[in-house]
Parts: sequence; structure tokens; C-alpha cells
Amino acid sequence: MIVIALAMAQLSMASNLSFLNDSVVSKFKKQDLQLLMASVDKVLDSPEPRASGNWSNAKTGNSGEVVVTGQFTATDGHACKNVNVLNRTATMQGKADYILCQVPGRGWLLNPQARPAPGDAPASR
Repeated sequence: MIVIALAMAQLSMASNLSFLNDSVVSKFKKQDLQLLMASVDKVLDSPEPRASGNWSNAKTGNSGEVVVTGQFTATDGHACKNVNVLNRTATMQGKADYILCQVPGRGWLLNPQARPAPGDAPASR
């Protein structure tokens, strides 16, 4: 399982990243994070090139969308996907793009430095 939401929440504790304290994810409850992560996992594991998923929590009113916007094979040979994540609370909305690469034995990991291997241009969706 990847840890986008958890990493964001933990990073907000760092003094130089205190701006994340006002991010949408920082307002999420544990169940919101679990629903978000389940949606991200499902989209990443889907064979569909334009996989997408939604989540919502009736208890908190929070929700989000996860969409694969492209995929490529990185220079290190790992399969990577560009993923757009939109999260909402009643008063906030936040959108971010991530590059996640599938690493054998470790699952999908954030890798913002991943670049397509020569001859493998990213497939935009």
C-alpha cells in the first residue's frame, strides 16, 4: 500500500513544510485516509490505462477522486503511473499530481524524479 496521505500528514509536522498544516489531507480523519488509500491502491492496481476511482465518507462529508493520467516505463525499468488526486472537505479542496512507480517487493512508491526510458514517451490520457 502506498502512503501518499500519510506521508503528507507526517511531512506537515516538519517546520519547513508547515504550510501543509492547512492542506486538505491534514483535516482528514483516520477513516478518510483509509478510504483515500484504498481508492489509490485500486486505481494503481487496475490494468485500465485511464483507471479512476472515487471515495467518500458519509460520517465526515469528505471525499475525493483518483485518476491515472499517464503511464510509462522509467529509466530504471519500473512501471510508473502519473496519478491526479483531488480531495475535498466541506470548506477546502486540494488537487495534486504524483508519479508512483511499482517496485518489486515494495509496491507502489512515490518517485517524483522518475523519467521515461528512452523510446518510451509517457502515455497521456
